[in-house]
Amino acid sequence: MIKLEKSLESCDPEGPVCVYISKIVKFKQGTMAFGRIFSGTIRNGDKVTIYTSAEDKGSVRTVTNLGVCMSKEFIPISTMPCGNTVVIGGVENAILKEATITIQG
Repeated sequence: MIKLEKSLESCDPEGPVCVYISKIVKFKQGTMAFGRIFSGTIRNGDKVTIYTSAEDKGSVRTVTNLGVCMSKEFIPISTMPCGNTVVIGGVENAILKEATITIQG
């Protein structure tokens, strides 16, 4: 837990992944989750755990799409470090509105 706290404070791209999902958005490529990466680097294919509330034990999903959105367009990418906003596919079915995503393990 202390490692995550320090990583969040310093916005460390090498630290544990922590992404806050603020909304679900629709693109031509499908429905995906939009959020900001506060720590770590997220990659296409990562297994992530999604928490939607403090009582939630977490739901494991695999990142199937990763990208940035420019207006209404989805631009695919393979990795994104902390400090950026990102669009993530493959997790949207586990999220109603807001969530926190971390890397499994």
